[in-house]
Amino acid sequence: MKYRTEAKSMSIYEYDEERHMRQTREEGRKEGEEEGRREGIECMEQLILLLSQQNRLGEAVRAAEDSKFREQLFKEFNL
Repeated sequence: MKYRTEAKSMSIYEYDEERHMRQTREEGRKEGEEEGRREGIECMEQLILLLSQQNRLGEAVRAAEDSKFREQLFKEFNL
């Protein structure tokens, strides 16, 4: 009880809103990057399966190497 008031006032004065917001944004950015990677992997998996069903495996290899071609295929298959 003796130090409660002092501890309370210190915690109020030491709170750094800007630092807190920076940390929150960084955490959100990391989560977003992770989610984006997962979605990208899932799209690529679907693309490979669709291409393999159509005996277009050569295009799957090209898609892995060529991002513009990969984007064309994503549009073609609505991925």
